[in-house]
Order: sequence, then C-alpha cells, then structure tokens
Amino acid sequence: MTDPGSGAQPPAGFATVWDHFRDPTLKRVDVIEDAVIALLEGRLTPDQRRQAAREANKLAGSAGTFGFPRSSQLAQEIEKRLSTDSPGQQDAVFISEQVLALRADLEGSPQALSSGTELFVEGSSPLLLLVELDETVAERILADGEARGLRIFSARSVESARGMMLMEPISVVLIGFSSGSNSEDVLGFIAEISARDPPVPSIVITERHGFEDRLEVARRGARKFVDNTTPARAIVDAAMIILRATRGATATILAVDDNAQILTILTTVLNRRGMKVVTLEDSRRFWDVLEEANPDLVILDLEMPHIDGLDLCRVMRNDRHWSQVPVLFLTGHGDPAHFQKAFAAGGDDIVIKPFQGFELVTRIENRLQRARIEREIADTDELTGLANRQRATETIARFLRLARRKSDPYCVAVVEIDRFSRLSDKYGRSAVDAVVSSFALLLTKSFRAEDVIGRWSGGEFTLGLYGSKKDQAAIKVARLLGVLQQEKFLADTGGGFHTSASAGVAEYLLDGASVEELRKAALAALTQAKSAGVSQVAQAGDSLEVSLTTQVDVALVDDDEALTGLLRHTMEGRGLKVAVFSDGEAAVAGLTGNIPQVRASIILLGVDIPALNGLEVLRRLNSSGVTKGSSVLMVTARTGESDVLAALELGAVDHIAKPFSVPVLMHKVRSVLRQQVE
Repeated sequence: MTDPGSGAQPPAGFATVWDHFRDPTLKRVDVIEDAVIALLEGRLTPDQRRQAAREANKLAGSAGTFGFPRSSQLAQEIEKRLSTDSPGQQDAVFISEQVLALRADLEGSPQALSSGTELFVEGSSPLLLLVELDETVAERILADGEARGLRIFSARSVESARGMMLMEPISVVLIGFSSGSNSEDVLGFIAEISARDPPVPSIVITERHGFEDRLEVARRGARKFVDNTTPARAIVDAAMIILRATRGATATILAVDDNAQILTILTTVLNRRGMKVVTLEDSRRFWDVLEEANPDLVILDLEMPHIDGLDLCRVMRNDRHWSQVPVLFLTGHGDPAHFQKAFAAGGDDIVIKPFQGFELVTRIENRLQRARIEREIADTDELTGLANRQRATETIARFLRLARRKSDPYCVAVVEIDRFSRLSDKYGRSAVDAVVSSFALLLTKSFRAEDVIGRWSGGEFTLGLYGSKKDQAAIKVARLLGVLQQEKFLADTGGGFHTSASAGVAEYLLDGASVEELRKAALAALTQAKSAGVSQVAQAGDSLEVSLTTQVDVALVDDDEALTGLLRHTMEGRGLKVAVFSDGEAAVAGLTGNIPQVRASIILLGVDIPALNGLEVLRRLNSSGVTKGSSVLMVTARTGESDVLAALELGAVDHIAKPFSVPVLMHKVRSVLRQQVE
C-alpha cells in the first residue's frame, strides 16, 4: 500500500466510486456511534447492538477497497467487541475511541491501491456487482445474496461500475436495462466485460421484453435475460448457477487415449485453463477410473486397442448416471462416416487431430457450461437450492464406494423438522417455506463442502458425512439442531415462532452398506429420537440419544429484550452463566426432553410472553419433570392472589412482581443457588 504522504493518487475511476459511496459509508459510522452512546448510557438494546455489529462488518469488508486500510482494521475491532452478547463499560470506552478514529480516517483522503494489495477482509467469497438496478430490486437481491455468503456491491452508473472493476475481480454483473437507461452505454458495457479474458458473465434485469432487446443483449454476450419482477431468490439462483458453471478450476476432465503424447498435450492445454485432467491409456480400466474421477466431461479417442471410444461412449449412455455427461471424441479421420459413427454412439462433439488448443478449449468450455446449467436445473430442489433426492442419492452412493476402497468411515443422517405437517396450518404456507429455506441455508453453512446435503421432501433432509463415525456425526447434527432452535420465524398472520428438528444417524457397514439400507436405519433412529421429544438425535442400534445439553445457572424466559439484556449483563458480570428464551414455545423446546438443550438451576419465567403464556410453560415444565431439578421464579406485573397461587401449585418456588429492584432480584437468585448447593 502506498504511503498516504507520498502524494500518490488512486487509480482512474477511483474518485468517482468513493464520491458515490462516501455518504452511505459515513452513515454506517453514524449507526455505530448511536449504539456506542446507548451503551455508555446503559440503554443499548440487543437489536441495536446487532445492527451496529452488522454495519461494522460491512465497513470492514469495504473500507480497504476505497483506500482506507486502517478503517477496515478499526471496523474489525469494533465488530468483535459488539459481537459479544453483553459488552460492558470498558468495551464502550474502547469502541468510542475506535469510532472516533474510524470517522477521522474516513473523512480523510483515500490511499492509492497497488495491484498486489488484498482489498477485502472476506477475500474468497464471490463478488456480485449490481449496475443501474432499481433500488427496490437491488435491496432484495442484496439481502438474499448476502444471506448466501456472497459479497455484493452496487453501482448507480456504468462509469462507477468500471471504477469498481479496476479494484476488485467481479464474479458476475447484474445490470439493469430499463426504459430510462442509456441503451448504448449498457450494451457497450456488456460487450466490454464479455470480451475480457477471462470474460465476466452478466445477467440483464429488465422491463423491456421485445425480441430486438433480447437480440441485442445476446449479441453483446450477456448470459441471461430476466424480467425485473422475478423474485430475488430466483435471480441470485441464476447468478450462482453461472458462478459454478464458469469456475473452470472445478471442472474435471477424463481423457482416454492410447497415445501418451496426446494425453500430455491435453493435460498441458487444459491445466492452463484451470481444469483438472485425469488421463488413461488402457481403455480396459475405463469404468473404474470413470467412477473414481467422477468427471464433468470425457474425451475419448475414436480408435483404440482392446475397447474403442465408440463402445466406451455407448456404455456411458446406457447408464443413468453417466448418460448426461458430455463426451468429446478425438479422431484423425475427418470424413463424414466417422462423424456419423461418433454422433450415433452418443457423442456430443468431435475434434480432428492434430487440433488447435484454442479450438479444443472453446468446445470443452461451451459443453461444460451447457451441461452444468442443465444439470443444476434437473438436480436441484427449487425451493432450497439443495441437491434433490435423485442427485443426493447418486452422490452419496459414489462416496460410499470411495469409503469402501479407502476403508474410511461414512455416515448418513436423516433430519426432519419437528411437527412439520402442522406448521402450515398454524403459521401459513409462506412461513413454512421460510423455515425450510432457512434450515437449508443453515445446513449448507454448518457442513463441509465434501458433505452431501439433500432435500427429500417436505421437512425431511438427508446428509452424507464423509470421514465421520456415528458418534461424531451425531454431535455435529445435534449442534446444528441447537442453532435451529434459536432461530425466530415470522408467521403469515404476524407474530414470531420457533421450531426444531430431530435426526437419526447410521454408519456405513455397521448399519448398512447401501444408501437405501443406511437411510432405513437412520429413519428408524429418527423415529426413536422423536419419541424422546423434540430436537433429539438418535444413533441407529443405540438407545442413547445424543444432545449437547448446556448447563446454566439461570434461564431467562421473557420477550422484553431490554429487561433480559439488563439481567443477563448483571448476572454474567457476577460470574453466572445465563441462557435466554424470548417466547414460551422456545423455552419448552429448549428446556424439556430426555436430554434437553439447556438445563438451568433457576428459571426466571415471565407470565405475559408470546406463543405460550408463562403459566402454560410452567405446566409443561412441571409435567416434564423439569421443576424437580430447576427452581422456577415467576416474574410478572400481575399481583393477583389467584395468579400467585396458580404458579405455586404448578411448581414455582417464588413470585417476583414487576417492577422490581435488580439488587433484590439478584439477592433472591443467589439465595436459591446457595440452597440448591446446601
């Protein structure tokens, strides 16, 4: 990074970009400053803290791009402090000093950027650039894309977009093409980025539906033409499909030829384009190598000893899994008869030897792109973007074969959202779709790239976990279910609700040797888990449910975030471990069951809380035996004798009236804890 005192200027287009983003960036600082003031005054709400942390996160990811590396570092430090549940006074003083330094830095001049500088904190996630999009459309795309781990920038003009692309490699451009757009500017920009090496793919989002518009956009190189009323999720899905299709490094090519020199040339040419090449000289080993390599495209020599390329292609086309994988033939014969044989056998393309590297690469990349888009559409669950049943089954089966060859452990888990069939009637169809989509995203974030995640139907998902034994897999899944319980969803009619899921886990060879056998064993374990309550995990062939029970001193059950925030801060400041539940259903789900998510010494239970009122929660805690090991203190503004008696009869040990003194409450909490020890 160039020294700011050197007089170096940012690159061309940089000033335009920073002028556009200066005010929105400083507004992010305003949000953080407001939160710091609230923290210093003791009135910071959890929502305000989370919002400020989000703004700091965004600043950390973007400030360096504009030539403010110190601001990125300061924002990272601020986010870290704000990400704790209860930042204290020392944190407030530290953050306030950092915010002052952050604002002073951002109000200065940006530094010049060197071409070798890493510009983003996140770094590796794909970057989408929104250009000249309607503000409402852009906001929806931004929300959906960031939820999936994408970085997204927005440019109001083509000129600003060019400036941004000088500073950061863009993965996909989503560009508006409205009646108010300068058509030549937009079309010229599409052509410009399409002609780059490598090209930057673009999606045109438009209200213009005429054939001439479509034709001009296609001629300039855009990958997709989308109506501006298309849901944001579908637009982001299209961008992600293009991302996967254009990442050559993920493409595996199997090349079969008895000429070692040809294989060497193929490897050299395709490696330069980031493709992985698996070579084979002996066609008799084709099937084993095919299954192990799992290629995206196969290159076959038309004429080989033992088994020629035509027969190998016919074998592939007779198998359901390999029937859609593109096959490109190589041949030294350019006559029509050989072409006819190649296509009749099921080939997709044919190249004459000796071949030009550019021609071969172009043909392969075109076939890969078309095949991937078709495969994504056919093999992907529309709602979640996960693998559907067929694709997940095939992928797990391949991993099982690999596990057999390498003697590695492998587990299959079946996870199902609890009481899924009732959710639609209770909360509405849209709310259920949101639950399924959110759970799918949680699954994707929680497991590794080599793990298989598939949606079977409704609220049922199947996971394939490579390298995990049964007990390890059960712990991973249990941790995931604990996170789901903390998620809050919005019902179609308004109001929030929580849900949970249960799971069964089976291990390869111990519980079955095929996908079907392992799923059957996992489903039996799932039935066992559900009989134990909600949010449970059971292992096939074992009566022990696995759950990550957290032991806490106090569980707070109340929807007053200011009150629970204050109590949590006070208690944790005195060395107590605290859990918080914001409504009755979440409390029952988290505190009950054979092995609950949370076991608390004391439960401070509000009466007037959403979903289930406090007395009903207490009734369920009592019937589940929770009150035998946990002391329940009712907290309510109701002081009627009947309410107090009802609570005591249901198992509460005391009743605390609002408003109350925090020191008095803490005295009662410490007294109850001492009595439990004694």
